[in-house]
Amino acid sequence: MLRPERKSSTVAARPSRREVDPFDIVPALLQAGELCCLAERGVLAPSDRSPLSAIAELATEFCAEERALALASLQRKGLLPGGDVLRTFGSASGGAVHGRELLRALAIIARPEGRLRMGLRNDGRATSTVQLYLAGDEAAVGEVVVLPARESRTRGVALRVGPPIRRTALVSALHQNLASEVPAAPESAVALWPAIVEWLVALWPLEDRLARAREGGEVVALARRRALARLTEALGDAGRGRQVLEGLCASGVLDAADGKVRLSRTYRPWAEALLSGCGVELEASRFGATPEQDRRDHLLFLGASDNRVLCRTVPRPELMAEGMLPEGDIGDEGCLLLTHLAGDLLAARLRQLVIGDP
Repeated sequence: MLRPERKSSTVAARPSRREVDPFDIVPALLQAGELCCLAERGVLAPSDRSPLSAIAELATEFCAEERALALASLQRKGLLPGGDVLRTFGSASGGAVHGRELLRALAIIARPEGRLRMGLRNDGRATSTVQLYLAGDEAAVGEVVVLPARESRTRGVALRVGPPIRRTALVSALHQNLASEVPAAPESAVALWPAIVEWLVALWPLEDRLARAREGGEVVALARRRALARLTEALGDAGRGRQVLEGLCASGVLDAADGKVRLSRTYRPWAEALLSGCGVELEASRFGATPEQDRRDHLLFLGASDNRVLCRTVPRPELMAEGMLPEGDIGDEGCLLLTHLAGDLLAARLRQLVIGDP
């Protein structure tokens, strides 16, 4: 489950205790036979955009014994008409979900208006993802999974589903986990050519940075000879490595002194976020009549929880119009534009992503 590091925020209040924090949701598990039985009895009527539609197509494959097992399980969970819909049952991870909440969540997943995918990256690896479906003013976790045969009473396909939460609560929780203190930096935004990012990664490989992070270190100065050796290895040519190193110093990305190179004051906050190996990615889709008519939105935040940086690719003409084209002019493609999105601006952008507010 997506669970960024918690921290305090003076901008957005923590969701009230009655709200469900999406980062704390422990989904329940419903197997294919159970979902097919719900669809057959009219409890669910999945649309073509629902992940339940594919599962419902398995209905003809279930034998009488499998159907009996599924119906008995649904009855115990209070998910059939006439059952105790307030009954709670354990989830795959040991939590408990009310039957009434689960039915509401299934209704959202069956007829979704959109989808929100969230991914968390730590130490350079994708550590967890969560997918929510959106309908009305609520959202619900819904993820199709394939189970090992020993864990499935019927077929190996199942759905992880969590209780519904209000979209406003989702915005508040995201704000709390993405807000960070804007560091003292000479620039409010920085544009970098993708090649420069590649060179910085070559100079400070992730493995070295993680080793220093475990010891409380940071992106440290490098001996000039070591920096040149790393660029030479990455570029396959000593002359090209020397040229790139000199260019990084001349453009102000690096400072050179006392036989060492280090990130300049202007670029340090941004480069440290890029080189952290940490990030949160949000991808929202608002469904149209067909997948081709979907409206999509995307946010990528890089950096540890105390230094989140919004990263987006900006086309070259847009950068030129805003007077932000970086020095060097070393590519025809767009540049990476790094900004700190905080306070009301962050809240407004998240509302636009999750709720659709303009």
